[in-house]
Amino acid sequence: MSKIGLLGGIPNEIGHELIELGAVPVLVELLRTGDQTTKLIAANSLHKLSSHTDQITKPFSQAGAIPLFDELLQGPDPSGKRIVGNVLSELAVRDDSVVEMVGHLVRILKEGDDESKAYAANMMWVFSGKEKPSYVIRESGTIHVLVELLGSGIEKVLKNISKVVAKLSYDGENRMALVKADAIPILMDLLHHKN
Repeated sequence: MSKIGLLGGIPNEIGHELIELGAVPVLVELLRTGDQTTKLIAANSLHKLSSHTDQITKPFSQAGAIPLFDELLQGPDPSGKRIVGNVLSELAVRDDSVVEMVGHLVRILKEGDDESKAYAANMMWVFSGKEKPSYVIRESGTIHVLVELLGSGIEKVLKNISKVVAKLSYDGENRMALVKADAIPILMDLLHHKN
């Protein structure tokens, strides 16, 4: 089983072939039913496949992979968070999975513990630098959630949310959305924050 996690060295054509042979549903099933080590290896293998080919989003969606990453993203293992972050970063450039990924991150921002919220905010920061995810963040109402957390005073979350807001503000439409979400008074207060 551990050899399955060594997919990083495969050439693109092999990655395409593995996807065509049905590797994604098998790895997703391992992610769904395996023990913690198996889940980490399966998630890492999915990351390796996603970085080698742009054909992976449809198999990902069909296999139901993205909701399964929540457990690793909210779990205690830092390597699980890192692997999920890598996978979501790879998928964020593909139009057909961005809405689902942003939706899961928003759910974590609303319902997760402080550490999970901080990590989800960091993923939002990664997404906010890409054109399509930035658009989805703005148009889905996610900016209101980010502004609410910006004013929450949760130290673990504040730094990452601040980075997201800063990156989003590079775009004129995002700046207007931040203004409409009443971010300015909160940002003014944060000028006096100790960090």
